[in-house]
Amino acid sequence: MLGIFFCTALFLNAQKNEANKIAALSLDHTEWEKLDLSNGLIDSIHITDSSIYIDENWNEISRIKYIESYRYWIHEKTLYAHKKDPTKLGVKLEGIVDPDRRAKFNTNLESKKKVYDIIGKKAPELDLTSIEGEKYTTESLKGKVVVLSFWFIQCPPCRREMPELNELVHEYEGQDVVFLGLSLNAEAALQAFLKKTPFDFEIFEENESMPAYGVNAYPTNFVLDKNGTVDFMFVGSQVKGVVKDVLKEKIDQLLK
Repeated sequence: MLGIFFCTALFLNAQKNEANKIAALSLDHTEWEKLDLSNGLIDSIHITDSSIYIDENWNEISRIKYIESYRYWIHEKTLYAHKKDPTKLGVKLEGIVDPDRRAKFNTNLESKKKVYDIIGKKAPELDLTSIEGEKYTTESLKGKVVVLSFWFIQCPPCRREMPELNELVHEYEGQDVVFLGLSLNAEAALQAFLKKTPFDFEIFEENESMPAYGVNAYPTNFVLDKNGTVDFMFVGSQVKGVVKDVLKEKIDQLLK
């Protein structure tokens, strides 16, 4: 189980709300030039708030909508530069047309579906006691927006996103938001790790509440609304700032 590491795809459920609808204005695809990423450049490109997200029909969409559309491994992403303004980066969804790649991407589809299928449904029951002795249950969390982070010590991407998650904790201090970190590690290992690496979530060792969420890639973050419904899921990003931005957008929507 500890051999499971970060899944590079971003895939989430489609959400039907006004903030995520496709923009009315279509982009002129002739103004964009596809970037040559044969050298693996995509891993080093820093996608920022100024990046433009594009669906398969060349409509500009929000980053949240892009992430939610990039699910179940049915899309790949392609990067484009604007011909007149090369500093503009277009991040475009592309359907997978090569049958071999499609077969490879679909190999583990059924196992992946379990985690996505809980989105929009009541969250699996929680009965947790943190390593500091704090008790949390589904009942006690009612009326709160809850961020659940699934992680483990030996996962580099999990450690990499911790500073951003810590920033979120402090930004929402005193508000109806609870941040819970569910780890695959035992308490002794967690206590030793946290002495050197701050992670400001309430931290829990591996427990019986975790398997019901079906997580198979780490880190994975869920956002639960105040009624205990799973509203959003995000598989960690290698791009700095993304995990904080997308979680913050969802939290703000649910606090309204």
